[in-house]
Amino acid sequence: MDSFLAVLFIEASKMRTLSLTAFLSYFLFGLTGILLGNNVVAESHSAKAVDEITVTARKREESLQSVPISVTAFSADDIKNRDIGNLERLADQTPGLSFGTTGSIVGRRAVIRGMSQTTRVGDETNVASFVDGVYIPGFSGAEFFGFDSLERVEVIKGPQSAIYGRNSFAGAINYVTKKPTDDFEYGGQLTLGESDREGINGFISGPAFDEAILLRLDAGHNKSGGTNKNSTDGNALGSTETEFARISAAWDVSDKLNIDWKLSWQEDDVNSVPLTIVADDDPNRVGKKLSFASSPFEFFAGGGDQIGRLYKGAITDTSDIYTIDSRAYAGKRESIRSALTINYGFDGFDFISVTGFQDREAASLGDFNTCRVDIRAAVCDTVDPNAIGTFIGGPLADSPKIINVLTGRIEDRDELSQDLRLQSTGEGPLNWTAGIYYSTEDFDDLSHRLSDQTLTNIDGTNIYALASTVPLIDSTTIVSNDFSSIYGSIDYDLDEQWSTSIEARYTREEKSANQTGNNFPSATPPTGLQEKTFRFFTPRLILNYNPNDEVLVYGSVAKGVKSGGFNPGSVTLSTYDEEENWTYELGSKFTLLDGRARLNSSIYYVDWTDQQITSTDPDNTRLPITINVAKTEIKGFEIEGFWSATDWLDFNAGATFIDAEYTEGNTVGIELLVDCENLPIPCDVVLPGLGISGTSGNVAGRKVIGTPETTYNVGAEVSFPVAANAWEFVGRLDYAWLDKIFIDEANSGWIPSRETVNLRVGLRNDNWGVDAFCNNLTDDDTPLFAVPPRDILGVPHFGVVNRDGRLCGLQVSYRN
Repeated sequence: MDSFLAVLFIEASKMRTLSLTAFLSYFLFGLTGILLGNNVVAESHSAKAVDEITVTARKREESLQSVPISVTAFSADDIKNRDIGNLERLADQTPGLSFGTTGSIVGRRAVIRGMSQTTRVGDETNVASFVDGVYIPGFSGAEFFGFDSLERVEVIKGPQSAIYGRNSFAGAINYVTKKPTDDFEYGGQLTLGESDREGINGFISGPAFDEAILLRLDAGHNKSGGTNKNSTDGNALGSTETEFARISAAWDVSDKLNIDWKLSWQEDDVNSVPLTIVADDDPNRVGKKLSFASSPFEFFAGGGDQIGRLYKGAITDTSDIYTIDSRAYAGKRESIRSALTINYGFDGFDFISVTGFQDREAASLGDFNTCRVDIRAAVCDTVDPNAIGTFIGGPLADSPKIINVLTGRIEDRDELSQDLRLQSTGEGPLNWTAGIYYSTEDFDDLSHRLSDQTLTNIDGTNIYALASTVPLIDSTTIVSNDFSSIYGSIDYDLDEQWSTSIEARYTREEKSANQTGNNFPSATPPTGLQEKTFRFFTPRLILNYNPNDEVLVYGSVAKGVKSGGFNPGSVTLSTYDEEENWTYELGSKFTLLDGRARLNSSIYYVDWTDQQITSTDPDNTRLPITINVAKTEIKGFEIEGFWSATDWLDFNAGATFIDAEYTEGNTVGIELLVDCENLPIPCDVVLPGLGISGTSGNVAGRKVIGTPETTYNVGAEVSFPVAANAWEFVGRLDYAWLDKIFIDEANSGWIPSRETVNLRVGLRNDNWGVDAFCNNLTDDDTPLFAVPPRDILGVPHFGVVNRDGRLCGLQVSYRN
């Protein structure tokens, strides 16, 4: 056995030269030899009880089966066995959670229960992210990397504004990092795989300073890899490279006073995503506007015609070759986070203080290949095969040409937060929480561009000195936000079976944004200082019924609120208000078969009002702004279960149905389209003075974009002793299916349904582990998302974010 392990370790180090077939054959052959050589037969014994999961969904430790909220939680073992390493993988395993991306690090977002964001509105996400109880603000902090260092991740569904606050509008994701241990431990893990998948992690943990303090140090380097390659530099597209270091300290000062502190540094480098650009004159591009409602350059870029804003039917465009500028990147991010938790116990209640600090710098610089089909052979391929960027023609040049233009954002953010609360610890019929929260954040939000040439008017004058060896700043906005709130909850047992919870939070937000520069493409001067104060109240009421310890039935009514913000450049509508939802939920949790199974489900209705949506400024029809006009109704059902069939075989399954539909509202994305015969929406307005019918932009009756109607996942895990009980064989197979996703408010185009199959097999003992894995085993190439970016002149194009294919590898781990 030891010799087999040594050979596997050597072969792992040579993974880059080992073919997939040879690698898997070698591993499975050796594994079979162990099983047969030891004449092992997995015996069926009585099933074990399901492990109890502790969650902090209400800021106190509770059993998953006793908390009256819809929560999906994953332990450290779950994260490893299911290979959950990003939001996409987390969504595959979580009913009610889906994932969308526009390609950049500021365009990745979680979607809970169909409450998706049609565009990046301001700086506020619909789903709040927390690390060790500290809120992570902004889109650039919405996705967590480094799942290997987590003790647990909790996906909390439905509005959590009363307890969590800060934009937990549709729900919250709580990442809990690993804690120091009482005993001295150390270990590490090496991962090597195809397509540049690699990683090395290590930790050391135990008592220090005469055992007065427990310390833990985690550090690692991980690269997710990617099966799509950039032909310009050979790098894996969509790959994330992360380096991190974290120190954790736990100090029991006395029987009453406990102090926990965590300080982490993390650097993420995300390559450009594999993006396929749909040709501007593709026959499936529909939804054309009149010239006065379009960019003045669109007519020339479209070869004498307007460019379709929508795509008709299922969009399945994928590429075999990608020529993306090697200077482009989806994101570079460096974060420093600190969380200090102080807990002092009084008689009957605790005083808890959580102080958070964050310093984050993030940047992206994207490249979009927008060459037209009819000039591709003449210019894109023949003249310059790497000429990727924006087609510039018409009044800007004597003749059409291709220039390379990269665009992106830069963010430099600091935040300090303080949460103070008193919390009862009694076991009587009454429990309560009372708290105050304050945070202040300051950040610079900049857009930048890079071009190989200077844009020039036909008379030879420069309209913008873009040509530079480094990106040039386009616009600069200095943002300052102060958030303060008071919150509390009362839980009361009405009798032995019935109980109720009342939670509420009052929030005051002071926001300011000062746009100090605005260079291109418009001639609009900088907006200057904008300020506004938002105030709102977010309650939640829960009624529980516990006929016995194995059954919980609950009903809840909760209000969620997401912050408003500013419209730079608009005079009439310089701000937009908060958006709200009321969610009504009926749920149940069952522990069955003497603790060997659990089955949790919920049915809900969401009334979503004052929805923030993109429209046009009434004073400047070419300026997109955010307004509160849309309403949406969502009806949904989700269920998940776990069953320990025997002591060596476990099953899990989950499913979701979501009916999310706009009930009113207008959006600029489907407004004033005139090729009515190609559209699934009516031409319901006559343009004044023209006698031409067009679309009003009304979204009523359409499905919410970015929301799958149905999802389901199933998994099976086996584990049994081998080699005279010295080792344990662990195998896991997961399957996830995601329904089609509409990519525009007209529901004209959609991403088809997709499936994901992941396989992992391994051998483990008390110290060593060797695992082989294959993700996306069926090599499903359905795209992930589609985005309609505009170039620097406002000309619309269409990009499809492609998906990684099958990616396999090996993990070797050790723990003393």
